[in-house]
Amino acid sequence: MSQYSIAEAKNGLPRLVREAEAGHDIQLTRRGKPVAVVISTSRYENLTTNWSSFSESYQRFRQEHDLAGLDLDPAEIFDGVRDPSPGRDFAW
Repeated sequence: MSQYSIAEAKNGLPRLVREAEAGHDIQLTRRGKPVAVVISTSRYENLTTNWSSFSESYQRFRQEHDLAGLDLDPAEIFDGVRDPSPGRDFAW
């Protein structure tokens, strides 16, 4: 990702727009800190359209993949992952 200060972007806006149109993302900075990004319209549309929620995506995933057919045992997969100790003492 290219990086330019806002002053550089102001002086070279047509060049930055051509760069974004070519598919390159451009990060704008103020005092060395990132503050904005310039992207092409096609990339913006790709990021903002056809968005679905997690639950919709998960339901679609479950319809497309037969999880029951995988014969997975969660107890076997996650055995030893979580600490079984009761934790630390706590008082209000």
